[in-house]
Amino acid sequence: MLGEVIQRCPAELEADLEEYYGVNLQLIGTRGLSLSHVATLTAQLPMNSRVMSRLQGMQVRVDVRDVMLRDAINEIRGTNYNIIATHSKNKPSKPKPYQIPGMQKKHQSGEQLMRMTPEQLERRLHSGH
Repeated sequence: MLGEVIQRCPAELEADLEEYYGVNLQLIGTRGLSLSHVATLTAQLPMNSRVMSRLQGMQVRVDVRDVMLRDAINEIRGTNYNIIATHSKNKPSKPKPYQIPGMQKKHQSGEQLMRMTPEQLERRLHSGH
């Protein structure tokens, strides 16, 4: 896995190791920082890290809070629309759903995501689907 990560996203790996573990990737082979230790740290990076986001094909780092916030925004927009439409003579146009910029289409199935429990959503985000 480490070889693939170094080839596909070296800058993200360097930034993540520094951010999450305080490890400077430039120091491999010195001060007790072995390649196997870096591989272990890389395998344990959180799902919302730069490396994991890049490997999953996402342009931005997104976690369950981002998706839940997006869904809350869309719910508020929908509620506001329903209130205005109910009390207006002229029906307003329906609001467009807010999308998280940079998320791929496969991660934007709002209807399906809204039916999931927070635990199901967390599992889905961590599975990379």
